[in-house]
Amino acid sequence: MNVSTVAKDDNFCFPIPDILETGKLELVPFEPSLHAADLIQGLDESSWLHVPVGPYSSADEFVERFWNERIRPNAGSYLFVALDKSSCPNPSNIHIDPADRPVAGMAGYVNTDAENLCTEIFVFVLPRFRHTHVASHTVGLLLRYALNLPNEGGLCLRRVQWSADVNNTASVRLAIKMGMKMEGVRRWTAIVPQCIRREQAMLV
Repeated sequence: MNVSTVAKDDNFCFPIPDILETGKLELVPFEPSLHAADLIQGLDESSWLHVPVGPYSSADEFVERFWNERIRPNAGSYLFVALDKSSCPNPSNIHIDPADRPVAGMAGYVNTDAENLCTEIFVFVLPRFRHTHVASHTVGLLLRYALNLPNEGGLCLRRVQWSADVNNTASVRLAIKMGMKMEGVRRWTAIVPQCIRREQAMLV
């Protein structure tokens, strides 16, 4: 498959802006030809340990099995790429091409329900950007866009949830740090090859 011929997602059930950003980070729509190779080169096996997808051996496999099969056809799913602005000499320089900013991770919305105004967020941070601003800024941008009122540039959703393997303590801690509260634990929710069981912490 030629990654350069795969278009970005235009199937999501809500409008998505061209960019969500803070002073240190940008979230932009995933485009296979621009981002797939950097993501796959940057993620390691630990990135897939607690999730029912991956690992992927190449950018082509990632685009085909994750993007084309799971995200793009689903009106309830959307994928962003996190671009680090702080790595640039002058991160506030508006003339810097986003393509020149390093890929720091990927994130997005899944299980989005336009009728009931709810969604779920997910975040993958590349190992070299862990324990930095990337995770908190990414989650903050996703929450703000989902929950803010329309006159504040948001979708005004009623519920945003976070699901994490109960053994993924870093993910659970991040959700709590961002203001979410434990709602319960769901058991046997998905098949994860690396895990005998699958118990999922639910936070809102």
